[in-house]
Amino acid sequence: MEEHQFSGSYRRVLEVVAKFRQKPKEVFLPLAFQPGEMAQADWVEDLRVVIGGQLRLVQVLLLVMNYSGSFYCEAFENMKQEAFFQGHRHAFEFWDGVPGTVTYDNLKAAVKKMLEGKSREENERFTAFRSAYLFDSRFCNPARGNEKGRVENMVKFVQRNLFTPIPEVENMAELNALLRQRCEAYLNHTQARQTETVNERLKQEQAHFLPLPQFPPECCRIIPVKVSKTSLVQFETNRYSVPSEYAYQTLWLKAFVDRVEITTQTDTVAIHTRLNGKYGESIESKHYAKVLERKPGGQQHLKATDKQPPPPKPPKSESSPFPQVHVQPPNLAQYAKLLRGLLNNRAFEAESPTKRAS
Repeated sequence: MEEHQFSGSYRRVLEVVAKFRQKPKEVFLPLAFQPGEMAQADWVEDLRVVIGGQLRLVQVLLLVMNYSGSFYCEAFENMKQEAFFQGHRHAFEFWDGVPGTVTYDNLKAAVKKMLEGKSREENERFTAFRSAYLFDSRFCNPARGNEKGRVENMVKFVQRNLFTPIPEVENMAELNALLRQRCEAYLNHTQARQTETVNERLKQEQAHFLPLPQFPPECCRIIPVKVSKTSLVQFETNRYSVPSEYAYQTLWLKAFVDRVEITTQTDTVAIHTRLNGKYGESIESKHYAKVLERKPGGQQHLKATDKQPPPPKPPKSESSPFPQVHVQPPNLAQYAKLLRGLLNNRAFEAESPTKRAS
């Protein structure tokens, strides 16, 4: 400081620098929403559940109404688009109507590309889905969870109240039945700073909801698939069979949460329970009936998951299939008598001549 002829103190310099570095704290606005105007949606990730005696992680889609505070949640194996769609459909049916707008963060199931500002290029399937329900979408700025504070607060409620302690169920259907019961029970709750129950405020919203569509859209992804020479199509890492007459053709696969449907442009040719693991196969023997008419020898070794096991071998009979020969054991008594006589003679001959003479 002396070399620059600065007469101030080092402490004063620090105070000035601190003022420049200090960022003004953000001021938030108190918001109010009209009945039926808006809902918020988000995923609650990696919640622990004991299913069939095994500890597993599930993903929960959560939707909350801004005005009433009513919420709906549903658990899935993953956060794929078909689960995203199904959760929305069941939430709208739970509320018996559709809110005018739903707020999201920038999740892949809805957003294809982020543009300038709040503009987004939506996923085509998501646009078609929400067009069937006629609701608008609103997207938050990146890393700004406060823009959907209703659902963020309800995420904590779900973690602490619905999944603590860890639920123990036999299957996903039982888990979702329990979650729906908790959503219904919450309707009788009165939230802070409110004088009406959640259910009373939800009834006010229902008068402003968009109506449910008469023909709701299918909650699935649709992708083209090529049928192999063995009449199998691959989706993700798993394979599914189709009738053999469709070998080498291109079909459409509809991926639902619980099943896959394989179709032509007009007809459904195969329906399989969806495989959630890796490298699994669902092969139905009826799909190869026409091939087996020409190649009946392949029936024994056909690789089909619904193939009946071979009948068990009959138990061995106690009676032998061969003729039995009964042999009478020989009588050895006479041979023993001869052997004793022979031994006595040898002993007599071995005696000394003087002993025999006397």
